Amino acid sequence: MIEEIVIEEVSRKSKRQRRIQQKNNHIKRQVKIAKAAGQIVREEHRFAKHNALDCGIPRCHICNPTGKRQPTMQEKRNSEYMESFASE
Repeated sequence: MIEEIVIEEVSRKSKRQRRIQQKNNHIKRQVKIAKAAGQIVREEHRFAKHNALDCGIPRCHICNPTGKRQPTMQEKRNSEYMESFASE
């Protein structure tokens, strides 16, 4: 029983260390991209949640084309219904 607790504690620590290392690697990669693009990097940790080449505005359609709003299932159903109604 004590062995199980020790193994669980070690695995929890290793998961935490791996997550922190991934975050640090992401920041380093984004800083490298920003410097290559000619940006001045004042705060490296800014890139923890933002990409180096976007403007920082959430859902900006110019910088992030994947940020476009997808229609909901209800809107899709409604548009299909309206198209079928218009074609009749």
